[in-house]
Amino acid sequence: MFRLLTPIVLLCAGLIAGSLYAAEIVVTTTSMSIDVPGAAFISQDPNGRSGLYDPNTLEISNLPGTDGLISLPEAIIAANNTAGADTIILGAQTYTINAPNNYWYGPTGLPPITSDITIEGNGAIIERNTASANFRLFFVMGGFHTGGTGKVAVSAGNLTLRNLTLRNGLARGGDGGRGSDNSPDFWGGGGGGLGAGGGVFNQGTLTLDSCTLMNNSAVGGDGRGLFAPPQSFHGGAGGGMGGAGDDAGIKPRGGGFFNRSFLGTEAGVDGGASVFGGNGVPSSTISSCGGGGGFGPADAGIGAQGTNGGGNCGTTSAFSTSGGAFGGGGGDLNGTAGGGVGGGGSGTTYTVAVGGGGGFGGGGGGGGTGGGGRGGFGGGGGGGGYAASVPASGVSGVSAFGGGAGGSGAPTGRGGGGGAGMGGAVFNHTGTITVINCTLTQNAAQGGNSSNGESGGAYGGAILNLNGSVLIASSTLFGNSIAPGTSSIQVYTGSGGGAVFSIALSGAAVQDGAVSASCAIENSILSGSSFGTGASNQDLETNGGTLTVDGASIIGGSPNLGALTDNGGYTQTMLPNAGSPAIDSGDNAAANLPMRDQRGVTRIKNGTVDVGAVESGANEAPTIIAPVSLTIAQSTPHTFVGSLSIADDAAWGAALQLTLTATQGTMTLAQTTGLSFTTGTGAADATMVFTGDLDAINAALDGAQFNPTTGYLGAASLQIDVDDQGNTGPGGALTDSEMVSITVATANIGPTITAPATLGVAISGSHAFTGAELNVTDPDAGASDIELSLSCTNGTMTLAGIAGLSFTTGDGTGDVSMVFTGTVADINAALAGMSYDPTTAYTGPATMQIIADDMGNTGAGGALQDSHTINITVANLPEITLLRSGVSIADGGGDNAYSTGEPVARTYTIQNDGVTPLTIGTINFSHESNCTVALTTAPAAAVAPGATSDFTITITPGTNGFFSFDFTIDSDDADENPYDVHVVGTTVTGTTDEGDDDESCSTGIGSGFVWLALLGLFAILGVRLRRIA
Repeated sequence: MFRLLTPIVLLCAGLIAGSLYAAEIVVTTTSMSIDVPGAAFISQDPNGRSGLYDPNTLEISNLPGTDGLISLPEAIIAANNTAGADTIILGAQTYTINAPNNYWYGPTGLPPITSDITIEGNGAIIERNTASANFRLFFVMGGFHTGGTGKVAVSAGNLTLRNLTLRNGLARGGDGGRGSDNSPDFWGGGGGGLGAGGGVFNQGTLTLDSCTLMNNSAVGGDGRGLFAPPQSFHGGAGGGMGGAGDDAGIKPRGGGFFNRSFLGTEAGVDGGASVFGGNGVPSSTISSCGGGGGFGPADAGIGAQGTNGGGNCGTTSAFSTSGGAFGGGGGDLNGTAGGGVGGGGSGTTYTVAVGGGGGFGGGGGGGGTGGGGRGGFGGGGGGGGYAASVPASGVSGVSAFGGGAGGSGAPTGRGGGGGAGMGGAVFNHTGTITVINCTLTQNAAQGGNSSNGESGGAYGGAILNLNGSVLIASSTLFGNSIAPGTSSIQVYTGSGGGAVFSIALSGAAVQDGAVSASCAIENSILSGSSFGTGASNQDLETNGGTLTVDGASIIGGSPNLGALTDNGGYTQTMLPNAGSPAIDSGDNAAANLPMRDQRGVTRIKNGTVDVGAVESGANEAPTIIAPVSLTIAQSTPHTFVGSLSIADDAAWGAALQLTLTATQGTMTLAQTTGLSFTTGTGAADATMVFTGDLDAINAALDGAQFNPTTGYLGAASLQIDVDDQGNTGPGGALTDSEMVSITVATANIGPTITAPATLGVAISGSHAFTGAELNVTDPDAGASDIELSLSCTNGTMTLAGIAGLSFTTGDGTGDVSMVFTGTVADINAALAGMSYDPTTAYTGPATMQIIADDMGNTGAGGALQDSHTINITVANLPEITLLRSGVSIADGGGDNAYSTGEPVARTYTIQNDGVTPLTIGTINFSHESNCTVALTTAPAAAVAPGATSDFTITITPGTNGFFSFDFTIDSDDADENPYDVHVVGTTVTGTTDEGDDDESCSTGIGSGFVWLALLGLFAILGVRLRRIA
């Protein structure tokens, strides 16, 4: 189903996603334009041949472009530059590409994939304009480009393509350059470059799900012969994976990904540093020539040797020459340098020199009057030279694998070998590919031609796997082709893998180190391939690595399939004809068996799954999944959550018709996207009739509501009728009907818990709840059982009794958690007197959680609950604090007083800082020295938590001078009983101090003032300090 969203909606989604979250990008135009304001290529590639954009200038938040639309290239670049796994949504339209976007391993139509991207096709077709230049459609980045000094780190890609078609992609290797014809002396021509992956070149992770790949081609470049330039004594340079090699001239250079180089201009100097892969050896390093750079940033050529895919140089020359960097051809001045990855080696001018070797995919440079250069993987070898004055001709250059050998240099054989065509639809190099529910047909691998050398080979008409991993499950690879190129000297023999070719290969100009390749086939068809002259006539071949084929797959032979056509679903498929060996012959227990076929039709009809991408068989009736009956509450809507759906074998996009008829109420769908109505609107309808595909219908039903007529009590119903309209398979339209019986009843009334919000419990103590303090009510439960769940922290609970209760958790005694059922009366009897006992010596917070569930008793609407949490404090309780004038006096501390000879009244405040009531006992006076003390106003007998109570004492001093006394307060504070206070003071007659001790500290004369100051200091120390218990 295609969801049409506006660019504004997308932009909001992108802004929410930011740079941290995955996003969904909806492509809103078939144009391939990139017109986002300020979008800029990465600084290391100002020409943009890598297709990489500065993430600060083009990410999801920068969309859409100036045209107000979002193109597929814009969506890919934004997804690459925004962290997370992004999904790009296409419509059922044709997206035609007219020019290459980048040149990774040759021209590619769409930006490289460097992140986790899923493209949902919804029936889209992505194609190359056949009237345009040659380019493949996708390149998925691998893990080679890890960065470093002077290098750009590029993340590996993970691309999933679903429900779309890839067609007309064309990856063609560059042609070799022509050698010099200075009869009777001849310099050989360059070999052709590798053409790899007409649809996709993958080095990362690629998943093809329910796709069709058709009419894609990988074609090797042509090996070239001679021409007659004025006074030129050079061989032609080898072709690269995209660029052609130079003809004989002063500076013959091999072709690279783009032309002579990857990122530089055509006139650029070879042998420099690559910002992505290995550097070529520059001419200043050695006095002869340089090896080519390899895949990774550290894979620079070493002396005359190429590294990890880079080509070796030829025999030494009198002039220094530079090896090609990653993506570039070798050669500068007169050289015999090796090409970098994907680049051809250079030609040579000297009679004994060998042409430079091509890197991975590059054709070897043509020898002067010496030998031809060695081709890299898939690259043709260079043609040998010939001199009338030299008895022996130059030997032919050979290919590392797949390309044709160059001519031997004899008068009739001086041309370069043709490049190989590999992986007509997909070329997998060190990556991982999963092909599931796909059809690959009419794809071709074609070797390059050679006029005076060996033609190029062809491998993997649909898929070529080099040192990677491939899984093909429930797919059809039929009618693909391989064919070597033409040659007047020698046609390549040994082409193989009409559908799939898998190879593990390492060595010079291929890949360094240990390598492996694996290929697994499940429930699939690999058949019907066509083979050119000299090919092996095998649909599936391997050369090294591991191959696993199940017993159900059809390899070769005739699977008796229908033509590629619209059989339903989003893509064209090939349906098995009656009597096909693919029908009902698959493995139901296959590890990767999908639930649907490529069209979306349910797998496994007639008891056994079919082999291949399409499940045949007669149309099967749809099935309605719905409850038989419901009881719902009066005037209360019922929402169907996960309980109402349709199952059918219909293909993706196939429309079913659904009719919903309600009595004594109406129906409202959860959503109406993708639906077309002939009756009703989908909202508050007594009857609605609509069509939509299976996904849209089920999305509408999940969350749909039946709303009974207001105030109605009694029987109601929902009638459901579905018609599959003949989708999919022979047998005509089939239907299903179900009726949901609905009882509209008085609504259930839920239980109610009465409990305190907070509770204080003494350390190592216990709290027993009263019936009024803790109980449960349920007005409509009657004699029916309800369920009660109790749990606590930092303590245990014990019920007052368990009569009439049934336990599923705990037993009612010393439980941390208990769950039981019983009548409301029996439960309340157990709660009246239930105790909470904190853990011994524990102090701090605790909780008690209470949940009452009426289990649906009584009435409609289902079970109802109530819950309550009691927050408990476990502490020493109660807690007495003594204050005077707002300042606390510690237990065991002191206070001060001053008298002019008259009695002094002193008021104190008792404060309860605990969580239970504080009981106050007697206040006692002792150690009265030079004074008498009496309680004038007594405190309250009980002080509530957080409350205060005042009391007043009267001090009657004796003679002038020092006086003191103690008093104690009795209470039920366990750790401060009694509360002790010591009071000191002085009497000075003839003053006006009124007993204010603060003023007495600031007035007075002689030694009396000093004594009073000391007393004040001691008293203040006592007043200001308080022990914290």
